[in-house]
Amino acid sequence: MDLLENPRVYDALQVLAGRHITHRRLRRAVAEARQQTVLDVGAGTGNLARLLPEGAIYWALDNDPAKLGRLSAKVPEARCLESSALDIDLPDGAVDWTVCVALSHHLDDEQLPQLFAELARVTRRRLVFLDSLWTSRPGIAKLMWRYDRGSHPRTAETLLAGLSRHFDLERVERFQVFHQFVLCSARPAR
Repeated sequence: MDLLENPRVYDALQVLAGRHITHRRLRRAVAEARQQTVLDVGAGTGNLARLLPEGAIYWALDNDPAKLGRLSAKVPEARCLESSALDIDLPDGAVDWTVCVALSHHLDDEQLPQLFAELARVTRRRLVFLDSLWTSRPGIAKLMWRYDRGSHPRTAETLLAGLSRHFDLERVERFQVFHQFVLCSARPAR
C-alpha cells in the first residue's frame, strides 16, 4: 500500500486540503435529506456521514476495502457496499439521495458517462455532486493535480453537460479553496 492509500493519511490530507470549507457547503446541500436514504458514492472513509441531518440513513459505496474498513470503524451504523461506482449493485431507484464527491476526476472519458447513468439509475429524488475542476493557471491547484491519484480533471462545463444528460440541474455553485470546485444539486430526469 502506498502512503496515499492509507486511510488515516487520506483523512489527514483531506483536512489539510480545506475539507472544512467543502463540508460546510455540502452540509447545506444535504440538509433536506432528513429521514431519507443517502448513498455516498466513492465514500472513502465516510466523512460525509457526519454532515447528514439527523435521521438520514447512510449507505456508503467504495471499491477500496481499506477505506471501507476505516469507514465502518468511524460510522458503525453505515451500510457499506464494496463495489464500483460504474456498476452499482442496487436496483433502480433504490435510494432517495445520492451524493458523489471528488470521484469523477478518477474516471476516464469512457467511464464518466457510465457514472452519471448509474447515479441517475439508482437515485429516486436528488443527486448532490461535487468535484474539483481543472485549471491551467500556475499555482497551488495545478501542483495539487500533479500529485492527485485522479488523473482526469475536467472543466465545470464538461461535468455539467454530462450530468444534464441524466439529471435536471437545479442549483450549480462554483467556489474555490485551493482548487476551483463545482457543487451541483439535481433531480433525475425521468
